[in-house]
Amino acid sequence: MILSLALILSMLFSGGCREELDASTAHPFDSETKAASITESETETDKGEETGIETEESSETEPEESESFEESETETEAPTESESAVSEVKTYIDEEGRIQIDRTGYPTPEELKAQKVVYLTFDDGPSYLTSKVLDILDECGVKATFFVIHQATYNDGDDKFLRQMLKEISDRGHAIGVHAYNHKYSVVYQSLEYWKSDFMRMYNIILETTGKAPTAYRFPGGSKKNTSLELYKNWAEWKPLMGDFLHSMGIEYFDWNSTTDDGDASLSLEQILHNAFEGDAPITGRTVPVVLAHDGEYMENSVNSLKEVIERLKAEGYEFRTLDYTVPKIQQGKYWDY
Repeated sequence: MILSLALILSMLFSGGCREELDASTAHPFDSETKAASITESETETDKGEETGIETEESSETEPEESESFEESETETEAPTESESAVSEVKTYIDEEGRIQIDRTGYPTPEELKAQKVVYLTFDDGPSYLTSKVLDILDECGVKATFFVIHQATYNDGDDKFLRQMLKEISDRGHAIGVHAYNHKYSVVYQSLEYWKSDFMRMYNIILETTGKAPTAYRFPGGSKKNTSLELYKNWAEWKPLMGDFLHSMGIEYFDWNSTTDDGDASLSLEQILHNAFEGDAPITGRTVPVVLAHDGEYMENSVNSLKEVIERLKAEGYEFRTLDYTVPKIQQGKYWDY
C-alpha cells in the first residue's frame, strides 16, 4: 500500500488514522510529554558515537531551563507538504504496522557493491575545520554528507556562522543531514516530544538557509542505545515511533558501518589509516560502506587523514556518493551491513 505524504502527516499529527500506525498506542507527539529529570554526565562524549555504545550516566537533576524547546516558537512546527519538498517520496505500512520508505526502483545493496560506492559522512560540524574539509573534498573531486548540529561556540549568540557554513556546504554540492540542534544526549533524549522539537529546530534552519529539505538523519550517538541506562529505558518503545516520524517526512536515518577513528586525537595518521582499512570494520570490507568522520571542534585528525583515505579509496576504484532516502538502510543491528 502506497501512502501520500499528506496522508502520512495526517496520521502522525491529526490522529485521523492512528489505529493503522499502532493499534494499541497513541502517537507520542500528539500529547504533551513531561521532560525527564535527567541531566548530562560529565563523562558524556562523542566516544559513544564511534562505538555505538553509550557511556553517559544519568542523574536526577532537572535540565537547565535555558535548554527547553518550549521557549521556541515557529521553528518547532512541522513543515507543510510543500515546505518539506519530499512529496515524491513514497511510503507504505509494513507487516509490523510501521511506516517505511518505498525503495522500489532504487539501487540495491548488491548493485551498490558491484559499483563500489562509498558514502563519506561528517558529524558534529560545522566548525572552524569545515572549510578545510570542504577544500580537500573539492581538491579530490568527491562529495560527502554532513550531519550538522547547532554550535553556539561559533555562533556568538546568533546563527550567522552556522548559516554561512550550511550555505557553503550546499553550494559546493554536498548533502546536509540533520544530526541535532543540541547534541547533549541527556537533553535531546529527555522525552519524545523534546527529541522531535530538537529535530524540527535543526531541520528548519537547514531548509530555510539552503532551500533544500534534508532527507537523511543521524541520531546523536547512533540509533543503538544501552537500555540499561535510565536515559534510554524507553528506547525500544520510542525508536519505532521516531522512525515513523522521520519516514513520514521522507527522511531515512543512517548510522555507519566503518569509521576513520578521527575522533581519537591520540591516534597517529598511520593508526587512522590502519583502522580505516585493516581494523575491525574496514571500509573496503563492507557491502555498502558508510564511513563516520568528523568536522567538529578539535577534530584535526579528520583533516590530517582525509586526503589519504580518499586517495586510497579512489585508487581501489570506489565512487563517492551522498546519502538520501534512496540509499539502503545502514542502521546498527539488522541493517548494519548486508
